[in-house]
Amino acid sequence: MPRFQNSPSILLAGLALAAFWLCGCAMAGSGSAGSGLVLAPVASLSLCNQTPGGCSVAASYSLGSMRDLAVNVQWSHVPEGTHTATFEILQPGGGLYQVQNVSFVADSADAAAQTGILVPVAGTWITQRSLTGSWSVRISLDNQAMDEQAFALLP
Repeated sequence: MPRFQNSPSILLAGLALAAFWLCGCAMAGSGSAGSGLVLAPVASLSLCNQTPGGCSVAASYSLGSMRDLAVNVQWSHVPEGTHTATFEILQPGGGLYQVQNVSFVADSADAAAQTGILVPVAGTWITQRSLTGSWSVRISLDNQAMDEQAFALLP
């Protein structure tokens, strides 16, 4: 009879392998019902110059023709419940220009939602001081940073 058949190290290795296999089976059943996979929330950010005639999307805008900056977020994979979207407008140099919070409700697990704000530009401090350069918008969901997008304001 071979010597390793009664070896304690073989027995321990077998027990460790069995524990690993059982742990994997238990984890496969966790998560959302049906899929076993919980997806993280995703924010899809879009910016445009909101005018009475529509909303023009661009990477840069002229202060002479800019009316309001529309910031829209399409949310997906949002957990059920009440959430707060935070919109931070950062001026050239990274200083905070404006913060707005928008609450919304996701009525089912893995829900989609849309939120947005308007940032007035025409006739504001931005045009009065000719604050041109690289601006950005930062989006958070329940105090977790989600997305950031840069845009330029030109003279």
